[in-house]
Amino acid sequence: MAAMDSDDVDRALGLLDDAELVRVASGHLVHYERPDVYLEAARDLSARAED
Repeated sequence: MAAMDSDDVDRALGLLDDAELVRVASGHLVHYERPDVYLEAARDLSARAED
């Protein structure tokens, strides 16, 4: 079981005003297995936080 299941995700998205879900096809170590996708998501989040 992952840290969050689909019910947890739905609840979090319902509680957060400006949430964005990013799904990445990967195993447990997404930052190692898909660093390009991970970094793009992190950069997008950083840019949104600066606005």
